[in-house]
Amino acid sequence: MAVNVLIISSAISPNGGTIGKIRKLITTSNGINYSIYFVCNKQNIANAKEEDSFYRCNGIKAFYGNYGRNLFRFALDIHNVVKQEKIDIVHFYFNVEHSFVLVLKLLCPKTIYVRSFVGYIPLSGLQKRLMSLVIRMVDNYIYISKYIEAMYQKDFKQLKSKKGTIIYNCPVNVAKVSDSQERNLVLYVGGLNRHKNVFLLVEMMNQVVNTYRRSDIILTIIGDGPCREDLEKMIHEYGIADNVRLLGYKKNIADYLNKTQIYVHPATNEGFGISVVEAMFMKCPCMVANASALPELVDEHCGYILPPSDSTAWAKQLIAMVDNPSLCCRMGEEASKRARKMFSEEAFVHNHDNYYRSLIKSNHRQ
Repeated sequence: MAVNVLIISSAISPNGGTIGKIRKLITTSNGINYSIYFVCNKQNIANAKEEDSFYRCNGIKAFYGNYGRNLFRFALDIHNVVKQEKIDIVHFYFNVEHSFVLVLKLLCPKTIYVRSFVGYIPLSGLQKRLMSLVIRMVDNYIYISKYIEAMYQKDFKQLKSKKGTIIYNCPVNVAKVSDSQERNLVLYVGGLNRHKNVFLLVEMMNQVVNTYRRSDIILTIIGDGPCREDLEKMIHEYGIADNVRLLGYKKNIADYLNKTQIYVHPATNEGFGISVVEAMFMKCPCMVANASALPELVDEHCGYILPPSDSTAWAKQLIAMVDNPSLCCRMGEEASKRARKMFSEEAFVHNHDNYYRSLIKSNHRQ
């Protein structure tokens, strides 16, 4: 059964995570006919030409609209694409284009509308009212984690009566694992922000070094953000500058992951946790916080789920893992297996393909 899907996206940057996954979805799907419509503005119109070239080279039709805040012009333009390409399913990714459905539903009432929630951002009162109105018009929702599903259903009770499914996120173009390098790093990769809970890692290292006298253990932190200065001050006050390395932003993350014995991620607000999954692909056992979506990623075979505010528990677990390299190796292998089964590009595409087909079948039965 041929299924024609139109992706609507206001994200155009080729370096963005969502557009990278959309590219993979559209170009590697099995039996789904995709088109894509980009919602442009003055800031991202330059990227549209690059995307147009990419999709044309892959035999995919790409459409663009640049109508500022004119919801009706966008909706009419998308309506024309739906009719021209005989679209069965229109799939939205962000709040900006989600609002177009208010008009599209009137113009194309038989079309199936899907919204993906790829992250959680608290909305203002006016934004919530608009979102509530839009939610009434869309019956099908994809969440990138159970945590994201719970957060949106908490804010919008009517989502509980809608058709929802979990399709886990995936990293794009995962690097090759090197089994020839010695793994001796304890690594964190991510923003230096409050919700990433990076201060817990410094507290952990304070206990590792000053309480348990393990000056042989060194934590490497890759990333930058507004908390860097406070972290540096904290590291200096604890006297652990030789044991905590703040490297800032790095492009060659895979080189570090290939040398990592243990990956640590204490964030308290992760809609998914893509850096954890990237570490799992690279055979890194993980220590993660028991918060947000992180417990969905790691199980007892490939890592440990720890209290997000208990630095003592983190310190003890880190020391135990450092002292048991064979366990780390086994857990790393299990982490890679789990990642490839649940969070691979292939699983991401396959799950979307099956989801679209199930919507068409369900629609035909009605």
